[in-house]
Amino acid sequence: MAREQRLLEMGEEFFLAQGEAEQIMEIAERHIAEIRTKAEQNAARATASQRVSSPA
Repeated sequence: MAREQRLLEMGEEFFLAQGEAEQIMEIAERHIAEIRTKAEQNAARATASQRVSSPA
């Protein structure tokens, strides 16, 4: 009986950890998307700035 109880506890811990891992991945994906957006905006600004400051 104790073995079965321990296995149930381990299963619960696994599912909790899995849920936490999924949340971490979702947060990481959001941060990556935010960083990518900022990088794209910075690249667009740099390109626009080079066009303005370059003699035609």
